[in-house]
Amino acid sequence: MWTYRIKYAKLGRIRFISHLDVMRAIIRAINRARIPVAYTEGFNPRPKLSMGPALPVGIESVCELADVFLAQMLSPDELCARLGTSMPRGLELIESAWVLETSLRLSDASQASYMIELHDRGLADSADELVRKFDAKDSVHVERVRKDMSALIDVRPLVVDTRVDTSEGVRRLRLTLSLGPHGSCSPVEAAQAVLNLSPDRAKCLRIVRTDIGFGDAPTPRKNP
Repeated sequence: MWTYRIKYAKLGRIRFISHLDVMRAIIRAINRARIPVAYTEGFNPRPKLSMGPALPVGIESVCELADVFLAQMLSPDELCARLGTSMPRGLELIESAWVLETSLRLSDASQASYMIELHDRGLADSADELVRKFDAKDSVHVERVRKDMSALIDVRPLVVDTRVDTSEGVRRLRLTLSLGPHGSCSPVEAAQAVLNLSPDRAKCLRIVRTDIGFGDAPTPRKNP
């Protein structure tokens, strides 16, 4: 059995489908491309596919990862070419590579980075000051609502890094957030806390995941 790690983008309207639906879409693309995928054992064999960290619904990405297990060897370029033409609109295959025994597992992901576009002039002008104030605080709480339950969570220790830059005339907030068993927050929750926004306004921001980091758990950014 051969293992390949694919990197793909999730852009446009398809950002509103769930992590599970993305996995199903990739499996359908594998079948359409007649790629010799390996199957699990047992009474209900399924294509062997391991997905990277779940992307919240409504968030775009240019760095999603999945491990595909094949029963026959293909070159990474051939896999990329065949699978890329079968992916649905909005899921764009970027590259593929062999997974070595020394490669980190997808479950070892420890942080994720996001880009948030600040098209609102007032928000763009005040972004540097808002980031400075956020970094200076020991705790920043936001309300997390799940179904019929709500709870206050402290976002501050989960935000590893914050910075503001300008690209192509657009101000952008860049956040790096912790992943893993020690806690995590969504990029919408982080944007709400850093930019001092209401939940509804934070949900209207265009947020794109730009990188997934591996290795030791990140150390939260120290207060200046």
